[in-house]
Amino acid sequence: GLEHIHHYGILHRDIKPENIFVDKRGTCVIGDFGLAYILSSAHCEDGALSAGPTAACGTSIYAAYELVYNPSKRPYTSAVDLWSLGVTLYVCAEKNIPFYRSNVVPADWDDGDLCFNRCWREEQYELMQLIKELLRKDPQQRLTAIQVLQHPLFATNAS
Repeated sequence: GLEHIHHYGILHRDIKPENIFVDKRGTCVIGDFGLAYILSSAHCEDGALSAGPTAACGTSIYAAYELVYNPSKRPYTSAVDLWSLGVTLYVCAEKNIPFYRSNVVPADWDDGDLCFNRCWREEQYELMQLIKELLRKDPQQRLTAIQVLQHPLFATNAS
């Protein structure tokens, strides 16, 4: 879903469990486009949309680092939706919110501050790795929607 909307230059800006629905076939569908932003330019070849809006919006606990801590009001990209997807997956897997329960001040978040509390079975390792790759502080280092679809977690399930 994210790859599709990003292909058409749309940022959702409010990805969270409450905005992802599952149809009768078990397919996830993105809903609630009330905060969506339509970019005027086409997507980049690497799947990351070019710079867009600067205003913070969405649900704060799912908001990307660069969306919340943007004092210079630099435009952000489609990477904000991928961060929110990472938080959503983390919340569903861990039943908790990443970062907020640690003693780390949000402005000082680091990729290494993400910790998993529940016991992960070996077959769930790919999900943990995907979440880590989505919750990278630097949006340039975060996976794009295309890269998520190519992730081993989905390649394994597709066969």
